[in-house]
Amino acid sequence: MLAKIFSTEQAKEVFESNINDSGVSNNFRNVGTSRDNAKEPIHRWFRYPAKFSNKLVDTAITYFDIKPGQLILDPFAGTGTSLIGAKLRGVDSIGIEAHFFLRWVGATKLYWDFDLDDLQQKITEIGEKIQDITKAKNETEIGRLPKLVINCFSKDTLERLVAIREYLKKNLEEPSLSLFNLAVTDTLRSVANVSMGWPYVSPKKKLERESDVGATFIRKIQNMYEDILTASKYSPLGKSCLIMGDARDMGNNWPNGMALESGNGDSVDLVISSPPYLNNYDYADRTRLETYFFGYTSSWSDITYQVRNKLIMSATTQIKRNSPPPKEILSIRIKEKTPHVYGQLLEAVDAMGNIRVNRAGKKKYDYMVAGYFDDMFQVLKEIHRVLKPGRQCVLVLGDSAPYGIYIPTDLLLGDIAIGVGFKEYRIIPLRERGNKWKNLAQRHSVPLRESMVILKKSEIKN
Repeated sequence: MLAKIFSTEQAKEVFESNINDSGVSNNFRNVGTSRDNAKEPIHRWFRYPAKFSNKLVDTAITYFDIKPGQLILDPFAGTGTSLIGAKLRGVDSIGIEAHFFLRWVGATKLYWDFDLDDLQQKITEIGEKIQDITKAKNETEIGRLPKLVINCFSKDTLERLVAIREYLKKNLEEPSLSLFNLAVTDTLRSVANVSMGWPYVSPKKKLERESDVGATFIRKIQNMYEDILTASKYSPLGKSCLIMGDARDMGNNWPNGMALESGNGDSVDLVISSPPYLNNYDYADRTRLETYFFGYTSSWSDITYQVRNKLIMSATTQIKRNSPPPKEILSIRIKEKTPHVYGQLLEAVDAMGNIRVNRAGKKKYDYMVAGYFDDMFQVLKEIHRVLKPGRQCVLVLGDSAPYGIYIPTDLLLGDIAIGVGFKEYRIIPLRERGNKWKNLAQRHSVPLRESMVILKKSEIKN
């Protein structure tokens, strides 16, 4: 049991006692980062920083001896890293994603069943016309764009991007339309005239550059074609399905013949996922430029309604004005199953609440922490339900220190997992994190880590 007051020193002994230094640890060390995906076929189609390395998926499939015909689940599938890795290994997979735009990106990345000759012909034809296509003017469509989009591009660049978007809309049908639109999506940040930091764009930080929009777009779609050509040589390919859904309630019926065996679950051979980190990262705002450009959203309220309200709690931007106090957000189920975790969280959110009233921003980290663990309790309960006896769940997690109050997320979720029925958990530290922010005046000085938590379900049915 951890000490009541969270600190890295008090958590260290407990953390190290849960580290497995045998074969599993050696196999999973140095599995890389999300940067690896930028060079990998299919994975590189959309630059999204909140994901893990495809190498981790491949390592897990090998280590846990997952074979073709077995089923992998990623309850936070994002843009499909786990599912792509499984598909290439001939393993079936299901992903659940609550963010509609990320789900679209992932589903597009997972569809490779094109007539490749026809696809290459489309690319060639559009490439031959691209100079004429990008000369088209459409002031009406540009006038409908939010100011954020207008401020991110030069007038000429934006006109060319919109011209490509409108041409594709009029001349292509699905599934080709989604593939070409994803190439446009990946072009946006490459040709922007402002700084494109993570997770936010910075319209006031202008860049002196003019890009050949048409050539950039054609290069990206051609690379996508070549990646599909490479992937089509893998055999057998696993079945994959990425569905819009909620990891807190996964349901009992999944598509593509991959239904749960019963209402109690027991269908999944391995879970690989990276839940949202407890670090106030706004996953909805990260794709604001893209969803604004395509007209899926046009305002902060649109993004809140369509995305934020559907995600598990991990950012203060998700907190509603009429939310109950943190003590009421913390579920009684956590208290019943893991009273020591409940007590630690209760003391932590109380401390954050006391600090908050004297902070200029008054960010509701206390609400965020309470909501996060309440949501993750439900997620872990669902994972336990669908996982086969004796099977494992691999989670990549980051710890946190809101207002300098240390929250060892990996340890606490490991303990909660035991509370919902898992037999054991092991922790493998992957890397230090947060160092790039250490010079910020308002930044805490608590050292943070990224870890992999491996949960194992009992061999005997509960």
